[in-house]
Amino acid sequence: YGLGEPVLLSGLVPTFGGSSVQISLTIPDGSVINSGATINNQRFSWSWTTPITEKPLAIKQDDRSVTKTNYGIYKIHVTTASANKDIFFKVSSNPESDSLSLSPIIVSTEKSLYKAGEKLKVVGNIIAKEQLSQGLIPQRVTVHVLDGKFPYKQIFESTVYPESGGTFQSLFELPVTVFTEGEYKIKAIYSGKTAEATFSVANDFAIGSDAKLSLLLATDKSEYYPGDTVNISGKPNKLIYIEKFDVSVIQKVDGSVTCGTFFCGKHLGPVTSIRPSSSGSFSHQFQIPNTQSSLGSYEVTVDAGFATKSLIFNVVEKPIVVETKQSASILIEKVNRILDSQIQVLTSEKTDDDNVILPRVFSGSL
Repeated sequence: YGLGEPVLLSGLVPTFGGSSVQISLTIPDGSVINSGATINNQRFSWSWTTPITEKPLAIKQDDRSVTKTNYGIYKIHVTTASANKDIFFKVSSNPESDSLSLSPIIVSTEKSLYKAGEKLKVVGNIIAKEQLSQGLIPQRVTVHVLDGKFPYKQIFESTVYPESGGTFQSLFELPVTVFTEGEYKIKAIYSGKTAEATFSVANDFAIGSDAKLSLLLATDKSEYYPGDTVNISGKPNKLIYIEKFDVSVIQKVDGSVTCGTFFCGKHLGPVTSIRPSSSGSFSHQFQIPNTQSSLGSYEVTVDAGFATKSLIFNVVEKPIVVETKQSASILIEKVNRILDSQIQVLTSEKTDDDNVILPRVFSGSL
């Protein structure tokens, strides 16, 4: 299936199958959605719509917003009073040419790309699991984290028991001193069967480099509206001990600085001291007042002890959106199998049934 497509399930149950069926849907990250359906004349039907975007809601982790993916293998588990059955389907960015392969064991990572210092979440599913349904103690799944380059040296190992539904998961730390930038492998072994997956790590730290020590500073956006929250994050480019980060935010008026009652020195506004995280980074949220006077340019100043750095963001007036009386509609346009290194994507307004619609979401995958 692709994004935003309905999944239709119908079934025939035994004569004494009861009046309803229990249905659970296991999504790629291992979480489960429970539902059910009523049996009518030994038949039942159930439907579910795949997500309309590749990534679900952002999850706050460390000092940056990261997200999961909705692509992957889904499992429908149907249970009646006398029987149960598993059915698998796949959500893909290219369903026309993709295929579903059901090995005895499936393994993947919660994300394809991690930052050094984050936690790696490995999730998987046991397909051939007759012993799980018989109430016996299942075998454990052995999960290896390997270097992505030959000879694929082992970095971590863990053993976990699969759940009664066949799912399993394991968490690993990704220390910035161990996981340099590059690709890594996951190998899961269960009952002599093996499954593999890959993931990548981005590491901004210049470990073992002659690069000059500097402070990396960023905001989540360059423009905001009154009432928005500004997410400020930063860290040194090398692993060093930092006692604290001193952060201040001030509003510029006509090219000058409004200091109020504060002394105009290195920091031109009230200072917030923040202790660094285990990875040496920090995050800070600044709430913009929801008033007309909050429009303009703002300056963020961060003092890390070894260096002081500033950056600018702007607060602009929020545009007025006029909603039509007609009910809102969603128009999804997909482009698959891009063969050129560069393409042009038009994000201009379109007219659909006399309604002018504007793009709200632009997503892609590599």
